[in-house]
Amino acid sequence: MDRLTLRLPSDLARRFDAAAAGRGGRSRYLRTIMEAAAQAPLPAFEPSPPSAKSAKLTLRLSTDDMACLEAEAARAGFRLAAPPLR
Repeated sequence: MDRLTLRLPSDLARRFDAAAAGRGGRSRYLRTIMEAAAQAPLPAFEPSPPSAKSAKLTLRLSTDDMACLEAEAARAGFRLAAPPLR
C-alpha cells in the first residue's frame, strides 16, 4: 500500500479532523474523498496557448515508467522532446 504525506496549516488540519470525526477518522475520511475523486471523469485536456516564457523540467524515470509515459504520449498524439536514455 502506498503512503502519501501532506503538510497542512494547523487550522485546516483541525477543521479536517472535526469533519472526519463523524466519518471514521482522518484516514478513513481522506480515503473516501480520494476514492470519490478518482471515480470522477477527468476534464478534457485543453492546451494553453504558447507563451514567451518557458521552463525546463528534468525527470528521472525507471525503464517501466518511461515506457508507460511514451505509450501515453503517443496515445495523446504527443511525442517526447528527446529520446529516453537507456
